[in-house]
Amino acid sequence: NEKTIDYKSLFALIEKLCVILQQMGISPNDRICLLLSNSIEFIISYYSLNKLGAIVVPIDYNAKLDVIEYIIGNSGATFLITDLSKPIDLSYNNIKTHEIKKDIDKYELNIIPLIHSKNIDTPNIDSDTNLIIFTTGTTGFKKGVILTNNAIINATNAIKAMMKIPEKPTEIIAMPLSRSFGLARMRCVFSNGGTIVLSKGLLNPAFFIKQIIDLKVIGFGLVPAGIRILTSKFSSYLNKLGSQIQYIELGSSEFDPDEKTNLQKLMPNTNIFMHYGLTEASRSTFLNFKNSDKIHTIGKPLPGVKIAICDNDFNFLDTNECGRILINSEWMTSGYFGEDLNSCFFKQWLITDDIGKIDNDGYIYFISRESDIINFLGYKFSHIEIERVINNSGLVNESCVILAQNPNPHIVAFIIINERNLTLSKNLKEICAQKLESYKIPSDFIVCEKIEKTDSGKIKRKMMNEKYFGKSN
Repeated sequence: NEKTIDYKSLFALIEKLCVILQQMGISPNDRICLLLSNSIEFIISYYSLNKLGAIVVPIDYNAKLDVIEYIIGNSGATFLITDLSKPIDLSYNNIKTHEIKKDIDKYELNIIPLIHSKNIDTPNIDSDTNLIIFTTGTTGFKKGVILTNNAIINATNAIKAMMKIPEKPTEIIAMPLSRSFGLARMRCVFSNGGTIVLSKGLLNPAFFIKQIIDLKVIGFGLVPAGIRILTSKFSSYLNKLGSQIQYIELGSSEFDPDEKTNLQKLMPNTNIFMHYGLTEASRSTFLNFKNSDKIHTIGKPLPGVKIAICDNDFNFLDTNECGRILINSEWMTSGYFGEDLNSCFFKQWLITDDIGKIDNDGYIYFISRESDIINFLGYKFSHIEIERVINNSGLVNESCVILAQNPNPHIVAFIIINERNLTLSKNLKEICAQKLESYKIPSDFIVCEKIEKTDSGKIKRKMMNEKYFGKSN
């Protein structure tokens, strides 16, 4: 809303909110849910809770009520902080609420006490815990990922060093501050005394470009879907802005090697990075698109990160052998909230759902997620390979491939298109036949309006499968 604030005023507001929160009974290690958009109110609340030693539990501002209830109920949060435009009725099941409106100068917050009728165990929470982020994964609700202050500081310093972020940068943040991607970008800029331009996303991409120009922005972070919007509509502007924008960070969703190469050619002077990682171990690897020889990889581990490949029995594999990716880093999660550590670790290694390999130069190749592997007619292969062919056909905007079971197992591709034509399925099958083995060719192409995704852009295949074929599938 064209609001601006300087550091001195921000610090004063943080101090003022700290006093209010203390008077309301918030203490160190209390879990507090934040339901706020990309706003000054979010920043004030986040750092006030940090200063008090409370644990922030961010919730996506656009989350449905059942998601909000799930996170509050499973975190055992004692307060919910939101804004006045977000009416919340959470008097359900085991939680009772009442609203308390607070003015912090011209900024208004709804601070809602939460009374749980059942106790939530907290066996693995310690005094260094900063965040619990509930990931919205590809198969539904996930667990609360615990991140400590030490992990956050280590990650911030590693990202700044890798991306060579200058002092006092001006960066626009379109990614939700409620997610680890957006939060990390915020911390990096503040850590270097910079200016943050808060954006509500790419609902108005023209305004996003205008903000970059008018406010002399030198960097931003987006998921691949976001950068595709910009390159499809504003490629000439991006080309001209190449001398102004010093760095771009892209999230770890699927991004074709040709797309990486073309983006770097469009902005040859910009350092464009893509990270790989999970909320549990954010920014484990980085790839600089200027390293064209390794454009097919997800980069190398950052200093402070180790990556290994193992088989299903956790035997470590040699270079160029495919297996499960294991991560050990100075900023990985200390566990899942309320869960046994054995559920996510093998010794000191974080267990991922990802399949990959390490080449002789130490670069990581991402093959697929284990849950994304199709087992069909005795063959095992990845959805991603098929989607890449369909997406590069020029006939569709986006696709999602699944293995449907009803009435018999068969491969289905959900597609988003600009305009229908009677020969679309035939044309797509012909293109697939030129690029893929016969058993990988979808038997059905289903036109849909939306492909369900997580906040970070990963496709929710299980949800798409159930939406069109039912839960029994």
